This record gives sequence, C-alpha cells and structure tokens, in this order.
Amino acid sequence: MIRRPPRSTHCISSAASDVYKRQVIIVVTSDRGLAGAYNTNILKAAENKQAELLSENKEVELVTVGKKGTGYFNYRNFESVNEYEGVTDEPKFDDAFEVMKPVIEGYNEGEVSEVYILYTEYMSALIQKATVKQLLPVVSDSEENTEETEDTSGGYSFEPSPEEVLEDLIPKYMNATLFGALLNSSTSEHASRMRAMKAATENAEDLIKVLTRESNQARQAEITTEISEIVGGAEALAE
Repeated sequence: MIRRPPRSTHCISSAASDVYKRQVIIVVTSDRGLAGAYNTNILKAAENKQAELLSENKEVELVTVGKKGTGYFNYRNFESVNEYEGVTDEPKFDDAFEVMKPVIEGYNEGEVSEVYILYTEYMSALIQKATVKQLLPVVSDSEENTEETEDTSGGYSFEPSPEEVLEDLIPKYMNATLFGALLNSSTSEHASRMRAMKAATENAEDLIKVLTRESNQARQAEITTEISEIVGGAEALAE
C-alpha cells in the first residue's frame, strides 16, 4: 500500500476549531478507471456529505482511499489530510488498520467528534449502491426500549467497566467496518468494470457491423462503376 505523507491540515471550513471539533470523511474510490459510474456515484455522495457538513459550519477533513478520490478533490482545491493508494484492488485488514489508526487517535484525543465512511455497497452483480455510514459516535439502529433496558440492568456489576470495554471494542469495530467497506468497494469496482467492459465490447461489435456494411456498400458501388465503365468502353469500340 502506498501512503502519501500527510499534508499540512487544510481547514475547509472557516469555523474556529475551539467551537467545533473536526469531522472526518473517509472516501473509498478506485485506483483505476474504466469502471462505469462507480467512482462518479461515490464522489457525488462524498461531495454532498461534505457540503452538508460545511453548511453547518463544521470543520471537515478528508481521508481518501484510491487515486480517483484523491485526484478529484485535489483538483477542486480540497486537500486530503491522508491519501492512500494500492488498497482497493486487493484490500487487506492491515490496510484498514493503517487507514483508521490516525483517525482513532484523533478521536481518543478529543480532536475528532464525528467520523463518516463513504463506500460502494455491493448488492448484486448489477446493483451497487453508494453508501454513507457514520462510524463515530456509534449510532444504534433502534433506540427503542431504552428505559426498559436501564431498569432491567440494575443489580448487576460488570468487569471490566463498560468504558473499558468500549475503549477496547471501538477501534476493533472501526477497523472491521472499514475492512468490510473496502471488500464491498473492491467487489463493486470489479462488477462495475465487468459491466462497463461488456457494454464496450458490445458497442464495438455493433460498430464493426455498421462499418463493415458501409465498407461493403462502398466496395460494391465502386465495382459497379468499374463494370459500367468497362461495358461502356467495349460498346464504344464495337461501334
């Protein structure tokens, strides 16, 4: 995996850092092109999420995984604090750990308040969906029956404490979630490229048929003209 050295932090928002903590957006794209709308969809979702956070006067930092995302945001003068290449084709768990390590450290030190990951979720060979997922703070899928849970938890003590358990589990949860996102993105990328290449092959075959037909028609017209000239010349000599 190629990791470019961190750049000086580029504050996209004008809000003061003592008012709002940083919001980190991890954008997973590909290193290569020719994958149809794969990169376009995720980059559009990332730009929308970035605009949403900026509209709330929050300070946003980008972490890009893949050349396409890095080039896209650098071209628009949104520099990434960390850039990673050579990850998405064959992702490994160590890659996810290296990407998440500085983010987790920033969160533990209180410098980061929210972490989002944007990746392409693999639904099927024909359907892949650009997905925005909040990693931190952890949001429960259902917050119902909270009071009942609190009532039934009385009378028990836990070792280690819930705080210690969370401190140990959250980094593992983030690493595993990012690794799953990398696997989904890699699968989606290959599926999108397969469809794009299939469509390109079919279009090329259709174009070959059209050009072959036009070539045959032009050749036939030329032969007919030559035959007509030969017949006309022979009749003129006969007279």
